[in-house]
Amino acid sequence: MNKYEMIEASFIGSFLFDASNTCMNVAECAEFLGVHEKTVKNRIQTKNMSKKIFAKPYGKGWKIPKAQFVKEIVEHYKKMQSDEAISNY
Repeated sequence: MNKYEMIEASFIGSFLFDASNTCMNVAECAEFLGVHEKTVKNRIQTKNMSKKIFAKPYGKGWKIPKAQFVKEIVEHYKKMQSDEAISNY
């Protein structure tokens, strides 16, 4: 990823997610990833680093930083853009 793509991804991430709201809870993360909440909880606790979701305990739940999902955010944005381009024809 070159410098321009990095800046673009950062901007897109800020646009898609409120910059002041940097974390998700388990339900929001599950909805974003399109998986069940139990899957998110299992990935938080897994030792498999390729599937791990990093989170911090918060009360009875978890705070999940959105920054770890930059790749997914950019892919989601590009899909939205392509869907919008198709619907404009």
